[in-house]
Amino acid sequence: MKPIRSFAAGIVFSLFVLVTGSPANAQIANLITGNSAGKVKIGMTVGEARNAMRGFTFSRVSDGEGIALIEVKRRNQTQMRLYAGEFDPKAAINNSSRIEFIEVWSSNYRTAEGVYPRMRIAQAERKYGKILSIMLSEIESREFARFTNQPKGVDFRIAGRNRRAGIYPSGSTVTTRYSPTAYLSSIIVLGTPLTGSGQGTGESTNTQENNSNTAYQNIDVRPYNSLIDRGLRDRQAWVRSVSQVVVRLIGEMEEMRSRTIQLLSASPENSDSITAVITDEGLLDDSVRAQRTRLELRKDNSGVWKVLSGQKSWSCQNGRGHQDFSAVLCN
Repeated sequence: MKPIRSFAAGIVFSLFVLVTGSPANAQIANLITGNSAGKVKIGMTVGEARNAMRGFTFSRVSDGEGIALIEVKRRNQTQMRLYAGEFDPKAAINNSSRIEFIEVWSSNYRTAEGVYPRMRIAQAERKYGKILSIMLSEIESREFARFTNQPKGVDFRIAGRNRRAGIYPSGSTVTTRYSPTAYLSSIIVLGTPLTGSGQGTGESTNTQENNSNTAYQNIDVRPYNSLIDRGLRDRQAWVRSVSQVVVRLIGEMEEMRSRTIQLLSASPENSDSITAVITDEGLLDDSVRAQRTRLELRKDNSGVWKVLSGQKSWSCQNGRGHQDFSAVLCN
């Protein structure tokens, strides 16, 4: 088993590019694809993005859920927000972290079909075909639209002027009808499921051997997958990032000294199957010193991560049982 990454996690979003030269070069520099927005690409380190975006400011911001994001501005105008797998919204930006999601807010950026943030939905339908669905997220009341022929690797967040974009039947959060003033508020770059090499976009594959044979006790993973299904229904981008899925499933750090998360892959070529090993140490418990959780995850054909199985093991406080990790409960 080879760890592809250790991290302490986070989430998503925004950006812009100064362009000089011909109109053709400007179009390329400001192009939104399923894996990039202008010069910023999924899988690029934050440091590489800084070098590509000279003249832009990168600053730490957070969203309503307290997720660590990176905001990219030019002349005090937000262009994009980036998520690079970081956890602490109060921590300095880690230039070595890799970009997993990009949310583009600036209308300077456009897809190959000419669709851009702040475009009216009616105009976007002329490019991508009719709306297949508009969904209102239950938790954050955010709205997302899906078009008949939209490109892979992108999603569209929408809004209405002074009201919701969608016109929903009573008691429903799904519709195909929208307000005449509804528009695309942002374009989210999710990354296509696989690159040509077979490596999942946005996932680092720095590998080393790990021959752990720890004994575990099986746990019920149905609550985990229920949470993922709820996120999918709410059109949450985190369900397509294995690091974000793991962080959402294990919850916040409480009553412990430290947490280490490892994402393991049997081989660099197989990044559709991941083992997450989460070690919580220094627990404020009179019998258990540390807890280790092991989750087997697989990415489905739509790019959503699901939990196949889960196990836990424990290490005991001095005098309360075994000191190594074991499925045997502490005294």
